[in-house]
Amino acid sequence: MTDGLHALFEREAEFKVVGRSADGPAAIDAIVRLKPALAVVDVIMQSVDGLAIIGALKRRAPDTRIVALAMCTDVPYVCQALVYGVSAYVLKSDNFGDLARALREVMSGRQYLSRSLDERAIRECRRKSRGKRVDNFHTLTYRERQVLQLAVGGSTSPQIAAQLGIGRRTAETHRSNIYRKLQIQSHADLIALALRRGLIARETWLAEQKSGTSRSRT
Repeated sequence: MTDGLHALFEREAEFKVVGRSADGPAAIDAIVRLKPALAVVDVIMQSVDGLAIIGALKRRAPDTRIVALAMCTDVPYVCQALVYGVSAYVLKSDNFGDLARALREVMSGRQYLSRSLDERAIRECRRKSRGKRVDNFHTLTYRERQVLQLAVGGSTSPQIAAQLGIGRRTAETHRSNIYRKLQIQSHADLIALALRRGLIARETWLAEQKSGTSRSRT
């Protein structure tokens, strides 16, 4: 996708691509270093990318305006992205002309929402959210979300450290930060949160539990 967007933007004389990355942390570092006027961020709902990257960018590169490229049309999620500071929210189902139009609007100091979105509902959602706390789940960093997903999948701290190429103590620190931010006390609380958030399917989790119980009895 990054190759395709790069090729399309290169055809537009008014745009200049100064960097690109398919990796979240590397993209954040590049944006902080290059200081582009605009950053197009692929927002994947409930993944380690998405709002965690937007939050990190707003803290570390406040002058870069963010254009979110997403599939999710869920009003509360779009509203949350706007609260986090995106200047435009463009759906992946839109064409490149819509994305280019979004960038022009943002550079002109205006906000842009995909025409497929219910702007009235989003405005009402934002009105109701004023003054409310940001969802703690979205305060997790990119790395913390990686650790969270691995922990939910049953990985221990040593296994998480090995998979992410980090030290065991660092993995344990990330787990502690996750528990503190999400205000949970145990692994059972973490699983319950993951089920509520849809990070794991209830049917899949129940099947795994049943399978594990069966193995322990044999």
